[in-house]
Amino acid sequence: LWSGGAVFLHAESSWQADDSVNPDVGSLLPANFDVTMPTPNESEKLALPELYLVQGFPANLLALAGKVDWAGLADTNVFANNERTQFSYTGLVNNPILGAFAPYTSLGAAVAWAPGDHNLTAFALQSNGDATSSGFDNFDGDYTFGGQYQFSPVIGGNLPGNYRFIFGYSTKDIPQFDIDPRQLIGQLIGVTPVAEKSDNYTVLVNFDQYIWIESGSLAAYKKRLEASGYPGIGRHHLPPDGIGIFGRAGWAPKDRNVIDQFYSFGIGGYGMLSPGRDNDQWGIGWTGTHISSDLRDDTDLLGIDLNSFEHAVEAFYNFQVTPAAHLSLNAQVID
Repeated sequence: LWSGGAVFLHAESSWQADDSVNPDVGSLLPANFDVTMPTPNESEKLALPELYLVQGFPANLLALAGKVDWAGLADTNVFANNERTQFSYTGLVNNPILGAFAPYTSLGAAVAWAPGDHNLTAFALQSNGDATSSGFDNFDGDYTFGGQYQFSPVIGGNLPGNYRFIFGYSTKDIPQFDIDPRQLIGQLIGVTPVAEKSDNYTVLVNFDQYIWIESGSLAAYKKRLEASGYPGIGRHHLPPDGIGIFGRAGWAPKDRNVIDQFYSFGIGGYGMLSPGRDNDQWGIGWTGTHISSDLRDDTDLLGIDLNSFEHAVEAFYNFQVTPAAHLSLNAQVID
């Protein structure tokens, strides 16, 4: 309808969410992240979590405004970011530290500058929000501000990668340790101890890097990006066939966050494991989620024992049955 503009809509529903495997596993982070959306532990007939406008401008500028899943947009990863076709464990979809800064979902705006291999994004969003409301009643003074720098080199002429550095700051008043409702920690410990400070901040890093790629696959991928017109916005397009590694890490103050450190690493790919199955996906990953020592000290006084780390290993294989239907086999070990 207008030059350089696009509207993105994302609708979803859920059934029998309260009968999911998550409570039976007993992990601090849900084993099935998808079932926590659009509303944790509740079935929704239909919700419209995301509705936003993207507008392209000269000089490689893009602007975005609306209701967005900001954690999924900022912390994207080619091999570990889509709970529907990749990993299911929460820590291998997004960095869980982001839960204290970006709800699912909220109103906000972002501006991105993407000259060549570099991408610089600044964003501002509501610190409170949910997938089933418009968000216009959440302008309450609690906001998250931040930025992301992304470097996307092509190593050796044919091995693309992405390296991201993210900073976030929240003005949200935190009288208690902030626990994202998409995480199970609050339900498991049953209490929310008092935090010492409010203003919150975090520093995150994230990377994905191909280590082998099928001949000709990169050229076909670049053509898909050029045809889309929006290479830096939205969920990633189907990447080149090949194998790559990925990782995430993050840090936040221990005196106001449940999760103050997070680490993950893994290997994944598109196609390559079975001849003729170029649209299949697969991956193996590990995560380590560190629970704040301040929180553990408080819960110890209440007779609740929390381990310092939750470790998880997950492997999956996603079969493309048809272009519109996929089937995943998934195995997890969580300690």
